[in-house]
Amino acid sequence: GGMGKSAVLIHLGLCVAADKPFMSKVQVVRPGPVLLAFGEEDAGEVHRRLKLAADALDLTDAEREAAGRRLYVLPLAGVSERFLERNRELNRGAHGEVSQQTEAFVAELQTRTPPEGWSLIVLDPFARFGDFDAETDNAAATDTVCLAERLAGLRGAAEPDGSPGATVLL
Repeated sequence: GGMGKSAVLIHLGLCVAADKPFMSKVQVVRPGPVLLAFGEEDAGEVHRRLKLAADALDLTDAEREAAGRRLYVLPLAGVSERFLERNRELNRGAHGEVSQQTEAFVAELQTRTPPEGWSLIVLDPFARFGDFDAETDNAAATDTVCLAERLAGLRGAAEPDGSPGATVLL
């Protein structure tokens, strides 16, 4: 912790939303709407970090406004947003089951999917969105990744069939 992973993800999200090269070198291939879901930051902290990133990118007022229209911030500090729930007493070693909370989360993202679809969905940190065992148990990690793939499949109304879904970063 504290090494700057979240700061890099915020910088990447802002680059995708603003159509600016990431780290001044990597051109964004599919600029567009970005969901930043942060499990350990509150709204004030995410917005403070976004301002720092916008300043570092030297965004103009017009670029800031355009990026602001494409950024969807979901601060989840203090909220458990685990993809999977496991009944450890009854299902030892069994695959997790999708929780009602997960279905509600996916449904909510579907209703908020912009017409052009998501370009990037960031869920940070992985441990906050996965099962309790997802960082140490392959089956739990696989279940979590399968649900992330569902998010990648969220499509906007304007996306043609066969177009790529969102990039999902855990």
